[in-house]
Amino acid sequence: MEFTDLDVDEIATVAQHEHVPDIVATEMASEMLQSTEGLCCLHTMMLDDIESALNHKDFDLARELVSHYQQFCHRHPLP
Repeated sequence: MEFTDLDVDEIATVAQHEHVPDIVATEMASEMLQSTEGLCCLHTMMLDDIESALNHKDFDLARELVSHYQQFCHRHPLP
């Protein structure tokens, strides 16, 4: 997605979390990046997905999600 500061994995996280198509998730997430509250929500969504993977003992997925989250934190740190 070239018109957003989010990568494909981050958009997929929002789409899955909110049960919406990728294009809707792209717009939602782009809007969320514009405010501190929205940024915090994005961080929470990603952490929720990591927790869910761990609860389901899907450690490979959890590792992958942690990697995506670390990259996200680097590009979009909490204030």
